Amino acid sequence: MLFELCWWFVRHHLGNDMSKKRLIIPIALSVLAQSALAQAPAVATMQTERLFDFDAVTAPSGWLIAKSAPSEPNTLLLTPAGSESLYIDVTVDHTAKYYIWVRTYAPEGRYNDYYLKVGSEPEKQITAFTTHKVATEPLRWKNIYCEDTSNCSRGIYLAKGTTRLQFRMKEPNLGFDKIIVTAQPNFQPDGFGQDASIQASIPARPATTPAWVPPNSGVPTPDAPRLLLPKDYPLDALKAAEQDRTTAVDEEHRQMQLAWTKLRASANRTTWDSCVQKRNSIMAKALYYRLYGTASMGSGAVSALNEYLDDCHAVKNAQTGAIDIPGTRPTGEGILTSALVYDWVIAPQGPGAFVAEREKIVRRFLERAAMEVGFPPVQNSIAGHGAEAQLLRDQLSAALAFYGDYPRIYEIVGQRFFSDYVPVRNYVYNAGGFAQGTSYGPYRYQWDMFAAWIFKRMNKDKALADQDVFSNTQEQQLYHSLYQRRPDGQLMRDGDVYHGSYTDVGRYWTEPTPFMLAASYYQNSTLKREFVRQLNAYKAQRPNELIFNRTDGDEEAYLWLALFNNRAVKSAPDVDTASEWPSLTRYFDLPMASMIARTEWTKLTDPAKQPVIAYMKAGYARFGGHQHRDAGHFAIYYKGILASSSGIYSGLQADRETLQEYNSKHDVNYQKRTVAHNALTIYQAGEVFDHRSEVVNDGGQLFDRDDQPASLAALQSDAYAYGRAIKQRIGLNNNASEMRPAFSYLKGDIGKAYSAAKIDNYQRAFVFLNLEKTTVPAALLVFDRLTPASNLTARPKWLMHSVTKPAVPTVPGTEFSTTKEFTVTTANAASKLVNRTLFPASASAETVEGFVVDGHDFPSYMDKESRSEELGAYRVEVTPGALPSGESHYAMLNLMQVVDGSNAALPTTALTDTTGNIMLGALIDNRAVYFAKSALPVTVQTTLKLDAGTYNLLVTDLATGTWSVKGPSGTVEKVVEESHGTIYLPATAGGEYVLTPVTLQ
Repeated sequence: MLFELCWWFVRHHLGNDMSKKRLIIPIALSVLAQSALAQAPAVATMQTERLFDFDAVTAPSGWLIAKSAPSEPNTLLLTPAGSESLYIDVTVDHTAKYYIWVRTYAPEGRYNDYYLKVGSEPEKQITAFTTHKVATEPLRWKNIYCEDTSNCSRGIYLAKGTTRLQFRMKEPNLGFDKIIVTAQPNFQPDGFGQDASIQASIPARPATTPAWVPPNSGVPTPDAPRLLLPKDYPLDALKAAEQDRTTAVDEEHRQMQLAWTKLRASANRTTWDSCVQKRNSIMAKALYYRLYGTASMGSGAVSALNEYLDDCHAVKNAQTGAIDIPGTRPTGEGILTSALVYDWVIAPQGPGAFVAEREKIVRRFLERAAMEVGFPPVQNSIAGHGAEAQLLRDQLSAALAFYGDYPRIYEIVGQRFFSDYVPVRNYVYNAGGFAQGTSYGPYRYQWDMFAAWIFKRMNKDKALADQDVFSNTQEQQLYHSLYQRRPDGQLMRDGDVYHGSYTDVGRYWTEPTPFMLAASYYQNSTLKREFVRQLNAYKAQRPNELIFNRTDGDEEAYLWLALFNNRAVKSAPDVDTASEWPSLTRYFDLPMASMIARTEWTKLTDPAKQPVIAYMKAGYARFGGHQHRDAGHFAIYYKGILASSSGIYSGLQADRETLQEYNSKHDVNYQKRTVAHNALTIYQAGEVFDHRSEVVNDGGQLFDRDDQPASLAALQSDAYAYGRAIKQRIGLNNNASEMRPAFSYLKGDIGKAYSAAKIDNYQRAFVFLNLEKTTVPAALLVFDRLTPASNLTARPKWLMHSVTKPAVPTVPGTEFSTTKEFTVTTANAASKLVNRTLFPASASAETVEGFVVDGHDFPSYMDKESRSEELGAYRVEVTPGALPSGESHYAMLNLMQVVDGSNAALPTTALTDTTGNIMLGALIDNRAVYFAKSALPVTVQTTLKLDAGTYNLLVTDLATGTWSVKGPSGTVEKVVEESHGTIYLPATAGGEYVLTPVTLQ
């Protein structure tokens, strides 16, 4: 009977194909007779994370149990023609994304298909793969959601409860061996299969040559706790702060007391209104256990976390039935919470404590660790969300917390951190500023500071040189924000700015956490002053609100205030002596190459003291992300914004309801583009910008889809270069303090920012002059030297944007200026900007209103008129005349005067050298400035002539070396340094000056 059954199986399924018969006969001979006579099908039940054998199923009618192959000890369920469906119920203990792996045998060759229906999802056709090496590997594992046998990380969200799997035959003879349903994205079964244990679910550390070895600063300490409050960390100061009930002596003290009040109340909570509130409470309980060892706090933290892990990640929506998935940031905060409980409460109690809880915490981490950055982390470490908390705080915290039990997790995270994150940050820190701009720069910097604090605290007992993981230049980053601060409480705009979207006019823009973290870490009184300013300003503007209180109820920042703020670091005084302040001009070095110059510092004690602030950007490297295409941009503020970028990052569409932010039409067609900045455009019809989405032609700088460098080497390469050959100098007045520079000079070669089809060479230079006058306190010269591509017929346009409509005198009946001068006045008429185009001799100006690009309008609107956004819906476009015969490049010099109130602008004079061929420049007040007409540094004798008087003379674009300067008062030698290429002669008499190279390098 058994032989007859086997022969029936072979004839029925293989017909006369003897090549297949030879293959299948060993299988058929092991068929159990009783399987063919199986009764009505039953439903099998399996658990997630556990390997399940198909031959444990009571097979439906027609299904056969067979030996798979001589090399296989297992038996299979085979699908004969016309068989009924096979059902397996999967018990799911928590809502999550699951991966379904099935081990199958496809005897028909390489492919066999079957149908699988998962829960209420539509039925899916699955292709089972086999291999040509049938004798050695006849069966293969496959994630059913992947096209091949690799682990592609695709899966399906299953709600807590029971999910039914329905297998239905499509082609006969397909054999099913084993199945595993797992929430572990990095688990991949092999061989005969295994359970999805934690060790099997931790991915391998990415291989490097040579193998990565952590530096001394990156070697975890042997015993827990390690995280933020490590073993033997002195807790007395924290306990004293927690127990402080004295009357607050200042706002910082009051905020510290409020933080502890919030933490105390949160730790004592036993019921919660939201997952955010529960997460705050868990961290507070863990903190109090770490401080005082109170058993109820420790067990309460573990118990609440156990609930949180089940109820607060992926949750089935009761109304829609859909599974709501939290975003990257709340997922990371959940990982951090788990890490604190594991490190502060569980791990110090030894391996026998909380065994089940340990496994659950680590499993849930492995399920969710990828977020966006990936696990192992692969996302960009320079810009984007990969440069935020995901690795720098959340994964690092978990890796150190789990280190004693699962060291490979730290090896994975630590390797990426020390190999990629640290080197690129140390390079970027050279700039002392933020390439990601006004808002996202400080926001992302705080995550760098968290990583710094994590290792600083853990390394407290190591040698001093092994305590810090970053260069000490990290301390200087927030000075960028200090120089951007305006007297109205706002900041000069740079990149994508979100603060104005929720802060009303007249209120101080705040980002307290990065200042608090850095001021305490580096014991920096200047940064502490800004932190205290933000506290005081917030209290004055919102006396009934707390600066760290978020509208979503997330009070996590109170934990950081309690853990990191050091009240012993005192604020620098708000004094009026210039020597107490940093220089009024600061150069932000490579890879930023920008400069901010001021005429005064802004003091809350003297808000009437209004500075002129000029922001100048040469541009050097393209970071992408929230950075704009604005190499060469400038902005000017005085008693209101006079010249700035336009458009807004966070606004509303034309319906005044729909939010538009990153990658909106307004964002990619206008706000991020060169046309929205005070820069140069050259419109070439038909130019295509290879962005991720279709975008219009603004005539501006490159806007590539691959806009974020993936490594330090890429960032430093020509592929991501916006500019090169940076020159800069901060010049002193005669007998004046370095704190009040007479001039601030910046030049960049930014031709690489544009298509080579349009530009052969382009340099932009800035000279900011502190005129020390009440009527006209400052002036800014912008000199453009541009050589177009040989076949280009379009002319460049010099752009300047304003919030108010500029006054541009026009020819009757046209939109074009004849005077080469225009004026912009602040909304309150407190100041104005007067621009004069001194070169070339022929130029015209046109006013454009709205967010118009290439004939298309891309508007954006504020949600409330009270917000402190600056839309800047006007721009002036200055276009030079056609190049004269024989000229190969444009030379454009614009001089902007910052004028107080209704005062008149100062007279200005266009200057050239005596031949008119080598240099050109401008005279305003007693300041004379010269630039080279050629793109190359001047290497020949040059004669300059000034009328009678006393002048401060600045000559730029000179070749490096020693120069002789012969003037009315005699001859002197000046050394021209490569870093700036300038000669400055303060308080010099009018007359003829002959500059002669002596020794050039």
